[in-house]
Amino acid sequence: NIVFETQDQLEEFALNKYYKIIGNLTVGGVDVTNSESLNTLKFIDGQIHIYGTSLKNLNGFSNMNFSNEGYLSIVNNPYLENIDGLQNISASLLGLDCRLNPMIKNIDGFRNISHVTNMIDISENENLNNLNGLANINQYVKYLTIHENILLTNTAGLANIPKISDFSFVRNHSVISLE
Repeated sequence: NIVFETQDQLEEFALNKYYKIIGNLTVGGVDVTNSESLNTLKFIDGQIHIYGTSLKNLNGFSNMNFSNEGYLSIVNNPYLENIDGLQNISASLLGLDCRLNPMIKNIDGFRNISHVTNMIDISENENLNNLNGLANINQYVKYLTIHENILLTNTAGLANIPKISDFSFVRNHSVISLE
């Protein structure tokens, strides 16, 4: 497992130009401001957690994918504006968690993900206005939580999910219809 709590730790690791991590990758800490130097990583055989950073984008993750079913968590990143760097992730995921990222307007970086077996939680992203990044998910999802995305206007990105066991949709006040 690899944990970066500072930008210096991330930069020092990147000098080795690793292409695969067997284990989890955690990037967390307000000192982490740039992920670009992680661009040599191609595969994660575990989970990716990005939390409490000062990152504005996830461009350093642009070459990454999961070797096996993975788990992706992006939580509490107050400056994160763009997750498009995750667009190469196409593996089946166990879970997808995107919460408390107030600057994100869309989740289009998830657009190549088609299968999440356990849970999706998209909550408390104040400026998120659509779920179009989930439009390619076309398999059964056990738990789907969409909470407190105050500017979310539509749920069209959920249209291809054929079955959900537990759906929680709370305080998304700008959504007029769940069509």
